[in-house]
Amino acid sequence: MSKRGENIYKRKDGRWEGRYIKGRKVDGKIQYGYIYSNSYKTTQHKLIEKKYLYRANQKDRLLYSGSVRQWLTHWLNNEIKPRVKVSSFASYHYKIEDYILPSLGDCPLVSLTPESINSLINFLQERKLSVNTIKVILTIFKQGMSAALKADLIMDCPFKDIQIPTEKKVKVSALSREVQKKVEDRAIKDDYGLPTFLALYTGMRIGEISALQWADIDFERDAILVRHTYQRLPLGQGKHKTQLSLSKAKSTSSQRMIPLAKSVKKKLLNLKTRQTDNLFVFENKGLPIEPRLLTYHFKKITREIGIEDIHFHQLRHTFATRCLEAQENIAVISAILGHHSVKTTLDIYTDALTFEKRLMIQKMEDNWLIVE
Repeated sequence: MSKRGENIYKRKDGRWEGRYIKGRKVDGKIQYGYIYSNSYKTTQHKLIEKKYLYRANQKDRLLYSGSVRQWLTHWLNNEIKPRVKVSSFASYHYKIEDYILPSLGDCPLVSLTPESINSLINFLQERKLSVNTIKVILTIFKQGMSAALKADLIMDCPFKDIQIPTEKKVKVSALSREVQKKVEDRAIKDDYGLPTFLALYTGMRIGEISALQWADIDFERDAILVRHTYQRLPLGQGKHKTQLSLSKAKSTSSQRMIPLAKSVKKKLLNLKTRQTDNLFVFENKGLPIEPRLLTYHFKKITREIGIEDIHFHQLRHTFATRCLEAQENIAVISAILGHHSVKTTLDIYTDALTFEKRLMIQKMEDNWLIVE
């Protein structure tokens, strides 16, 4: 087939063929249209008409023929899945399937408008979702729309001028020393309380404690190597709503070394002598004890001591607060907690630094005050 002019070819049967951009396929690839004529000039004129029809209005030139469901499914499986962790992909998939598609899944992608997004927000609010959950869902949706805009599948992002709901973060408070003492005294009475004790003296997340293996503990160097996390992931619709997953710690900073306190070492060694072939420190039938069972044991402890308005994650905050109260280096504390940066630690534990601030002002005054 010989070529003459822009996208005009002479076929073997003697006819001329012209090709033009007609739109987009479901996967975002260009969809071509074709015209045929016995003469080059006629083909050229017809092609100009077609190009004018599809290019005069730039929106028509970039029309994507698929729905929101088709695009988000393609984006999720081809752009998100290859570059995120299994747990992150599961979260994306669940939020798209359960919250976005029921409302806008059948809507043509190119028909999305700010009004469509506002209707989605109303739909999510009617489902009594928290402001933070709605924000996460909309952020994921906006990512997908930004990818469509980048791929020239839509002309404008429907999130333009949309105010994504926000809420003031509620800071998680640490346990008072008095409450911590009560929790510890009860936790050390049996093996079910050891995860609680471990959280108070290492600052480990509940999923990291569930995934802890004996091979991760170096008793000679008094250190715990945090490498994995165990968590229940949402699967969306279907018979099984969730699935347990053992994976690497959530980020490079989360994979870290934590010094082993003497009291924790003693209790872990005592537990190890009573376990023979266990791979995991807290194990049930060859598998890690899942986080919600650890939560169940923790709640049992708090009920027994008469303090029920606390949750497991507060143990991590309590560890960090006690370290700050001991005037430890903030960078060291941040590394032990597995935070991405010191700024993260400062943002979370700013209230715990009140004593540090007062001490600093007092030192400044003592050093620089001019006595008349």
